Amino acid sequence: ARYGTQYDTWKRSPESFIIDDHKPVVELWYRASVAWQRILRGDDESSNILVVAHNAINQALLGVALGLDPSYFRKIVQDNAAVTVLEFLPEKEASTSVIVDRINQSPNP
Repeated sequence: ARYGTQYDTWKRSPESFIIDDHKPVVELWYRASVAWQRILRGDDESSNILVVAHNAINQALLGVALGLDPSYFRKIVQDNAAVTVLEFLPEKEASTSVIVDRINQSPNP
C-alpha cells in the first residue's frame, strides 16, 4: 500500500504520525493550548464560556487543560452532542487548577 507505514503509525501512535513534514496531532495540541490561552485571558473570572467544536479538537482541548500530552489522542472519548464541563480556578503565580465537572455526558434518550 502506498501509505501503509504511515497509516499504521496513524492508527498505532497518532502523536508520532508525520505527513508532509507535519505532525497533525502534535500541532492540534499546540492549537488547543493557544485557544485556551486566548479563552482564559478574559478579565471576568466569573464568566461562563461555551466552546462548541468537533471530536479531535475537543480531545485536544481537554487533554491540554488536564496537562496530558498528545499520546492521549483517541483515549479521551468525546461523542457527538455530548457535554464536557471544566471549571478553571485561578491560583497564585499565574497557574490554574482544572476541575472536571462532567465528561462526555450525553443527552438522555
